[in-house]
Amino acid sequence: MSNFGAHEWTGSAFALKDVQRKYQALRRHCEAVGRPYDSILRSYYTPLLVLAETQSAVEAKMSGIRLNPRERYMPFVGTPRAAVAHYQALIDAGAQYFLASVSGNDIETKRLLAEQVMLELRPR
Repeated sequence: MSNFGAHEWTGSAFALKDVQRKYQALRRHCEAVGRPYDSILRSYYTPLLVLAETQSAVEAKMSGIRLNPRERYMPFVGTPRAAVAHYQALIDAGAQYFLASVSGNDIETKRLLAEQVMLELRPR
């Protein structure tokens, strides 16, 4: 399994180009040792996922969340539509599974993820 993410502990894959570069390197390593690239499960970790119906609701929700300034990570914060675009681009780059940290009391993010994001994502 290969897991990258927008956190220093998961390869510092903060941008799509980082993920694309890492999957290209993984493909080259697989070719070098004669292992099929598709035999490696590929996942992506989002250290904090925050969703809301509108951008203004996202901003209001984020005003109550304090991020640890000592840790280097990139949360995903946005609307369901933005989340679909974000995760679909990662699927297109080669990700097969996603892990995400969601605040335990953020029922809205969990609901939007289940009802509006996950159902839209497909390998192409």
